[in-house]
Amino acid sequence: MKTFGSYYEHNFRNRQVALKEDFSTSPRIQKILIMSVNFSRTYFTTVTIDSYQPIFKDFPMTNFIVLESFKTITQKGQALIYAFVIMKDHLHVVWETGEAVKIENLITSFRKYSGRMISNHLKTTAPEYQNLFLSTRQDRDRKIWKITKGNINIHDKEMLGVKIRYIHNNPIRSSYKVVDDCTDYYFSSALAYAKKVKNFEFLTLLENVVPWS
Repeated sequence: MKTFGSYYEHNFRNRQVALKEDFSTSPRIQKILIMSVNFSRTYFTTVTIDSYQPIFKDFPMTNFIVLESFKTITQKGQALIYAFVIMKDHLHVVWETGEAVKIENLITSFRKYSGRMISNHLKTTAPEYQNLFLSTRQDRDRKIWKITKGNINIHDKEMLGVKIRYIHNNPIRSSYKVVDDCTDYYFSSALAYAKKVKNFEFLTLLENVVPWS
């Protein structure tokens, strides 16, 4: 039986290969799903690692915990995910909540589940690193995510485009620059918009969006 770490490492290698494939012919890639946006339930959300520890850079497999969390969210009908990027110490996502789902509850659920999974992964792979996230709260031993309200309601198409471009430009800007072309950055929806097909099954791609500037 594969361990948690080896499972994600195996998938990372496979997906790195898939990244180089022609998306238009790959049977693993689903065609674009065009949906109308309900702006009353659509948000730009930022979630940051506690103390800005570069956990997603230091432990790349933790990126896949976020991806699996996004997959679970969409499978349960809690949200549609339109765009995302995972950087070394934070992530951005544009998503539309389900009809009966409150954005605050969605964020709390995401942080709780992914934080627990990340903490468990560190416990088996880097216990010293895990101790960087010791919590003083009585309801938990570790606190992976900062408890902040980095959340903005997107109220029109113009703002939607601005936020998606901001997300996709993250890996090519300032101190967070890791690539020259945003479509070369794996943990992002930029490539999906470039190819107009989704390379992560949890994505819902939008029509008539300029994905970067």
